[in-house]
Amino acid sequence: VAALVTDIYSKLNGYNYLALEIDPWTTMKSTQLGVMAFTKKYPHSIAFDSDEDLRLMQTAIDLNPKITEPLWGLDQMQTAIHPFQRLFELASSSEQKRIARGAYLKSVMKMGSYTRQDHQKDLVIIEKVFKDNPSAEASQIINELKQTMRIFSMWKNPETRQESVKIRENLMIQNFDDYLANVGNKKVVFKMGGAHTMYGVGPNGVPTLGNHVNSVALKNGHSSLSVNLRRFNPENSFVKKADFGNSSILLLNTKEYFENDTTIERHPDFKRFDAIIFFKDAGYASKSINRPYEKAFTNNFILSLAPLTIGLLICFSMLILGIFYLFKSSYKKRKKEILGGIISSLLLLALVFFQILHILSYPRFNATIDTSFIPIVIYLFLGFIALFQVYRGIRLIRQDSVSLSFKIFYLMYALFYLLTSYLLYQWNICGMLS
Repeated sequence: VAALVTDIYSKLNGYNYLALEIDPWTTMKSTQLGVMAFTKKYPHSIAFDSDEDLRLMQTAIDLNPKITEPLWGLDQMQTAIHPFQRLFELASSSEQKRIARGAYLKSVMKMGSYTRQDHQKDLVIIEKVFKDNPSAEASQIINELKQTMRIFSMWKNPETRQESVKIRENLMIQNFDDYLANVGNKKVVFKMGGAHTMYGVGPNGVPTLGNHVNSVALKNGHSSLSVNLRRFNPENSFVKKADFGNSSILLLNTKEYFENDTTIERHPDFKRFDAIIFFKDAGYASKSINRPYEKAFTNNFILSLAPLTIGLLICFSMLILGIFYLFKSSYKKRKKEILGGIISSLLLLALVFFQILHILSYPRFNATIDTSFIPIVIYLFLGFIALFQVYRGIRLIRQDSVSLSFKIFYLMYALFYLLTSYLLYQWNICGMLS
């Protein structure tokens, strides 16, 4: 593809735009930051992310330095992880930050499955919260996520799968029309799956983007060229290995090839392209700089959760040690403090366990972002318990009858309980009610 696009560039005296099977937000940010900088920061955003694909995107940007948006994203989003990450960066109020961070946490926990499930209620809440932040980029992200979730969740249901295919193709057509309306008659190169670029009705049973593009071109006195690239497979191909001769590439002009060919009815899709290029022995694009970036992103995300994880582990330790202390005769006088610590830890850990279980157990449970008064009450309740534990810890320090080790242990526990309660609020964990 890269070689073909380079050849097209020289023969057509340049091209202005590269249209891709990527969403508009991703292509916009890739242009602003540069493709490598973008993919390093948001490594899960681009579906086709081999090194050659990324290089192709950057080349289109470099060849058209005076154009604001040389990349056209026509498709739905790949993931909600980085859009939510970006919403957090755009957030201007504490509530917006809390809601966006919680959605980000939820989407990372679910990884690729978040947009494949119906979490439209989350997006309604997020949209409502971000209405106080007049950001065009935030609005774009929310709208694209709505479209993506609708397409993917309908695709997962066999009864609505065909409708999902149609909605997606129409989304690509609409995005193309929107881009074109802003630039007039310009040259555009498309790099995407053949089901989108062929003419007529595609194998998915809907009129294709390629058919629409051809109609628009002809209507404006221009033309389109649709080239299909295929890896040669002798088991299901109408061309034979001998047709290649000494070359590793076979180019077919479909109009000439199928003019007198009686086998065309067995290969109806091929006549919907202007040309087909077969590669006799080509490997698949697999090398990607994104793999290390994805690993680095995961490590950084885990690191960002470290304070919360440490707090939860200390609460768990208090639960275990508290039970141990409860049955030791030397700590009978501290029974109230120990029992209070056990109950407090149990409440906090049970709440976190309950929430994580409900976040991950879709569709059996559906944890939805909530901005009602209930989450605030939960946070206030946990905060009250935490402050009471700190107060008790300070009182214990003043008592000579209590061992130094127990004083340190209890006060440290109380402070970490306070910190953990705040981190639950910060990550909006209690604000994702089921």
